[in-house]
Amino acid sequence: MKVITLEEAHALLKKASAVFVNNDILVRPIVDELQGVPGNKFLYLGWADNNGGYVTLSFSEEDNNEVAISGKNMFLYDSESESEYDNIKINILTIEQLENK
Repeated sequence: MKVITLEEAHALLKKASAVFVNNDILVRPIVDELQGVPGNKFLYLGWADNNGGYVTLSFSEEDNNEVAISGKNMFLYDSESESEYDNIKINILTIEQLENK
């Protein structure tokens, strides 16, 4: 496992066409700009769950100053989550990867 800066992780996320969350949920990420301000949310992920509800994850700069990566997997921390989604594994997919499938 390797650790990269938030700025490097942000650049990778901006290139993402879609991401897999914890290997099983495919979503399109909403990536906002970094502002260097504690509490600034730079990434949002959301999807409908099996119970008719909606799961929303948001990631702040202060909780993800350094980001662990392994291959195409990125590990981010969602501090507002009170579920199994506290530490999120994100597999980044780009247009090039999707076209080669």
